[in-house]
Amino acid sequence: MNYPPIIGIIAGNGEFPILSVKDAKNNGVKVYVVGIKGETEPALEKLCDDFIWAGLGDFGKVISFFKKNNCKDIILVGQVKHVSIFSNNFPDLKTLKLLFSLKKQDTSSLLGGVINFLEKNGFNVLDSTIFLKHFMPQKGVLTKRKPTKEELKDAQYGYEIAKEIARLDVGQTIVVSNRAVVAVEAMEGTDETIRRAFNLSGGKKLTVIKVARPNQDFRFDVPILGMRTVEVFKKCNVSLVCVEAGKTLILNIDKFIEELNKNKISLMAI
Repeated sequence: MNYPPIIGIIAGNGEFPILSVKDAKNNGVKVYVVGIKGETEPALEKLCDDFIWAGLGDFGKVISFFKKNNCKDIILVGQVKHVSIFSNNFPDLKTLKLLFSLKKQDTSSLLGGVINFLEKNGFNVLDSTIFLKHFMPQKGVLTKRKPTKEELKDAQYGYEIAKEIARLDVGQTIVVSNRAVVAVEAMEGTDETIRRAFNLSGGKKLTVIKVARPNQDFRFDVPILGMRTVEVFKKCNVSLVCVEAGKTLILNIDKFIEELNKNKISLMAI
């Protein structure tokens, strides 16, 4: 695959930014990273060619940094906690201009507004998964244990509901048990949704369904699972995890599947 020679990265939390930077560097790409205060892993600072910290309201600082380093191509990688987006920040003038231009301030509108803002300032915002396509599973059962008939019924029941929730930009994950929706993801994120479902269900076996939006923009907020969530699966009696083939990033996928196999949890991409 042809990669740009220089890439600018706005990095949220989790493994996604670290793995993206490592893969980019392995492919000879120069990497310049903006870390978001309170979100980005500090270890990322040592992996890239240059790095600055910025708050969610520091768009003037971000643009100056990328222009100084001749970054024409930008990717947005890693989660920013939804509650952080809506917390009390003190935006600079460029950020205020962006916020006032938005008709809505849900996640899609905010992130879409960020992309439009960057493009108006001369940047190309690329597919956020550009360096990690090998972590997107294709259709099929990916674990040794196949889903039971009851688990498949839960997956079939929940899939269309999950797609509708994603279409409405409420969240990308639902948790199902015995053909009933136990929990729906909102601002709290996947892990907290699963924990809430476990508490509500009284410890019953759970099916987790994670989907992309019907018209998913892969430049932001791509469905992601990682090793941290495997621990949640184990503690919360999850027996089946269902994702969308070719549309979900499973970070460190080989290790992820190995850990599911150890715990007899099924993983299916549909």
